[in-house]
Amino acid sequence: SPAGIITFQWEDVGQKEVYVNGFITPSVAGTAYNHGVDEEVTPNWEKSAPQIQVRDSYGSYTILYYADDMWDEANEKSVAGWGGADGVLDTETKLSLGGGAWIKSPSADCTFTTAGAVASEETAVGGDTTISILAGGAFPVAFKLNDSKAVSWTLTAGTAYNHGVDEEVTPNWEKSAPQIQVRDNYGSYTILYYADDMWDEANEESVAGWGGADGVLDTETTVDVGGGFWLKQPNGDKKIFVTVKNPVK
Repeated sequence: SPAGIITFQWEDVGQKEVYVNGFITPSVAGTAYNHGVDEEVTPNWEKSAPQIQVRDSYGSYTILYYADDMWDEANEKSVAGWGGADGVLDTETKLSLGGGAWIKSPSADCTFTTAGAVASEETAVGGDTTISILAGGAFPVAFKLNDSKAVSWTLTAGTAYNHGVDEEVTPNWEKSAPQIQVRDNYGSYTILYYADDMWDEANEESVAGWGGADGVLDTETTVDVGGGFWLKQPNGDKKIFVTVKNPVK
């Protein structure tokens, strides 16, 4: 597709990180130097080229463009690959395990081919998650899990307080509830569960949403732009999906 987000998952091929060049290739390329006819880079060539934005651990992005005549300084020749708007091939930018990147192309028929095992969706992710799957947050800004204006969840909810019949949380209720593990910038995870009767302390009412095993609604956990998370649904053949309400176009 011409725009979207991908989250990288390649433990099963033994990788922890890979370079952008050699890993992801678009079907359409821009032209930086007019194929050697011009000695200097063509002004604004990058505006018609595929783009990738690679997120680092500090929340910033490295923006690269794909051309079929990038200048490879190490070998002093033109090659196809990712580089800066200056037309110089990038040899430093890496994609880390569980990391995210935005991909974009002005060409509507552009596709992106990746090596390894990659989880990718643009507007909704999920499926038969009786085992954990990695999903990418397809959203232009960070969002909190329980922000109903940003995302909606389709799943079979657990029950923390037996719908108000019990005053205390049901022991081990979370074992039969949907689970999400949200990865942060430090490689750790926040583990939450979904119930249809989470206790919302701010409003003193029971609501459906993500929270801890204590049955209290979570109001802090955020999925960053390009962030990854694991989903797990233990309820047999039931499925779990998350759909963003304003995906990147």
